[in-house]
Amino acid sequence: MGGCQICDKGYGGSRRIFCQKQNIVFGQPSAQENNYSKQFDSSKAVDGDMTTYCKVQERSEGVWWRVDLNTHRAISTINITMDTIAGVEYYIYVIDESMLINKYSLCKSTKTVQAEKNNLMLNCKSDMIGKAIEIHTPPQVPLKIYEVSLNMCTDGTYGEECDSLCPRECNNTCNKKTGECDRCPLGFTSGSCNRTCSSLCGSMGCNIKDGRCVNCANGFWGKDCTKRCSRECHSVCQRESGYCKECSSGYAFNGSTCVQCPSGSFGNSCASKCDANCKDGLCVAESGDCTDCSDGKYGKKCQNNCSEKCLNSSCSASTGKCFHCAVGYEGLECKQCLVGYFGKACRNMCTNNCKKHDCDHLTGACFSCEDGMYGPYCNQTCPSVCKDRKCLQNGECVACKNGRYGLKCEFLCPPVWCSRCDKKTGLCFECQSGRYGSDCLKTCMPECRNGCSITNGSCGQSRNIPLLKTSNANLGMVNIIILTGTTFLIVFSVVFLAKICRMQKERNGSKRRSHRGVMSWREQSSSQRYRSLEEEPPYQNTTVENQAVAATESANNTGEASATTSEEVNEARESVANLSKLYQRIVSFDEVQIRRQRNLSSDSSLPYENVDIKNNDMVVTYSKY
Repeated sequence: MGGCQICDKGYGGSRRIFCQKQNIVFGQPSAQENNYSKQFDSSKAVDGDMTTYCKVQERSEGVWWRVDLNTHRAISTINITMDTIAGVEYYIYVIDESMLINKYSLCKSTKTVQAEKNNLMLNCKSDMIGKAIEIHTPPQVPLKIYEVSLNMCTDGTYGEECDSLCPRECNNTCNKKTGECDRCPLGFTSGSCNRTCSSLCGSMGCNIKDGRCVNCANGFWGKDCTKRCSRECHSVCQRESGYCKECSSGYAFNGSTCVQCPSGSFGNSCASKCDANCKDGLCVAESGDCTDCSDGKYGKKCQNNCSEKCLNSSCSASTGKCFHCAVGYEGLECKQCLVGYFGKACRNMCTNNCKKHDCDHLTGACFSCEDGMYGPYCNQTCPSVCKDRKCLQNGECVACKNGRYGLKCEFLCPPVWCSRCDKKTGLCFECQSGRYGSDCLKTCMPECRNGCSITNGSCGQSRNIPLLKTSNANLGMVNIIILTGTTFLIVFSVVFLAKICRMQKERNGSKRRSHRGVMSWREQSSSQRYRSLEEEPPYQNTTVENQAVAATESANNTGEASATTSEEVNEARESVANLSKLYQRIVSFDEVQIRRQRNLSSDSSLPYENVDIKNNDMVVTYSKY
C-alpha cells in the first residue's frame, strides 16, 4: 500500500497505513471560564500547536476549560500539556449530556510535585462514554493549557499505535486495544452482529455483548427502556427515575413535576399568552390554538376574518364557512348572484334597461345602459337633442344634433347661420346654404348656385371646414372669444339700425313741415270692413273712435269736400251717421278739435277731415298741413 508522506493536522501514526491515528478533539468547539484576552482563548488548546496556549485567570470558586466531542465517544486515555502548580490537584471529567443525575464522571485527578510545563497522559479509571471533556482547578488556581489530545484509531484499525487492521467480521470496526469486535452497525448486537437491538434503544444502539440499550429512545426510560415517559415530559425523561428533563409544551415545572398551564397561557413553560382573537382569551395549552373565536374571526389562531359574504360577518371558527349569506350572495358557499339578479338571497331582477341585463349584485345599479337610457338604474331617457338619442350613463350625449353643442348638447351653436359646430367647443364647421366664414356671417356670391366654400367663399366647394386643433386647456378661451365676438356684432347691429331709424324719422318730420301729407284708408270688401286694425292713427289731434278704416286713395283724386264751417260739419255728421247705419260701424269726429280750429287764425294750417262716398265705398281722408 502507498501510505502518506506527511500527516494532516490532527492525524498521526504510521504513514504506511495513511496516518490512522486521529486526535478527535482537534478543532472541536471549546470554552473556558474567562479570558485574559482573545490571544489566550479556549481554542488555542485544540489547535495542534504547542507554541500557543489558552489561559484562565484564577477565581475564588475555581476555573474550568471544556471541549465538546459532538457525539458520544468511548474515552480511556487523555493527553494534556499544561502548566501545573506543585501540590495542586487537577480534575478531569467526562460528561454524558444524556443524563441529569451525576452527568459529570471523574476520569482522573492528578497532582504534580513541581511547578512546570508537564505532559500528562491520564488514563481514566475505566473506559467511559461521553460527549465532552472538562478540566477543573481548585479555588484561586489559574489554568494554562498548551494542548489537549484524545487519540483514537480510525475505523478499521487498532493497537497502541493504531497500526493493526480490524478483522473483516467486525464490519471494519473493532476494539481499539484488543481488535475484538466492539461495534456493530447501528441497530445490531452480539459478537457476530447478527442480532437486532430493541426498538426502544436510542440513537446509540445497544451493547454489542449483552444487547442492552446504550441510551433509550425519546419517551422511554428504565434499565431496558421499556417504561414510557409521562405525557407532561418533553419526549425525554431521566432513564433511571423517569422524571422529566423538560416539560412538554403546555406544561411547566412545579417542583420536580410538570403541571398544565393556567387558562390564557400556553407553550414551553407557559410563557406565551393566548391570542386576543380567542374567545374569552382561551386556547389549547400545548399549541396555543383557540378553543373558539371571537365574532368575525376564524382559523386555528383566529387570525382570519370571516368573508364579507357572511351575514353580520359570522362564520364557522374552524372552516370559515358562513352561517348565513349577506345581501347579494346565495348558496352554501355564499357565491355572488347570477347575472341579472341582485339583493337579498339574489331574489331581485336587474331592470331591462341595464345592458345585457347586468347590474351590481348588491344595489341593482346598472353597469351600463341600453341605447337611449341613462342614470344609475337606466330609468331616464337621453335628451332629444342628443344625436340618435344616444348618451352616456351620466346623461352626457355621445354626439349632438346639428346646431347644438355641450356635454348634454344644451347650447345652440353661436352664429345664427351655423348648421353644425364642435360638440365640445361650439366652433362652427358647417354653415347654412349661402353663408360662409368662421362665423357664417358672410354671404356667398349670387352666382354660387350650390353654395360656397366655408373658408374663402369660392363657388362649388364643400361647405365643411376642419375643426380647429384646440387643446383642452384652450377650449374655454376659444368659447369666450366666439361668444364675445357674436355679442359685439349683435350690439353693433342694433345700435346701427336704431340710428338709421332715428335719421329716417327726422327726415319724415321735415317733409311733413314743408309739404302736405295725404294718406287714405279704404275698406275694399265687406270682410275687410269688419277687421279691426290695431294701429295708432298717425296724425295728431285727429281720431276715429273705436275703429280704423283702411287707407286707399288720396283725397285730392276723389273730389272730396272740406268741412270748415259749422253748417258743413253738421252735414258731415249727418253723412257719417248715414254711413254708420249703412256699414253698421261708428264713425265720429273730434268736434272739440273742429271747434278749436274755428278759433285759429285763417292763415294757420288747419287740419280737416274729408268724407267721400263713391260706389257704396266710404272714404274718410285725414289731411294736415
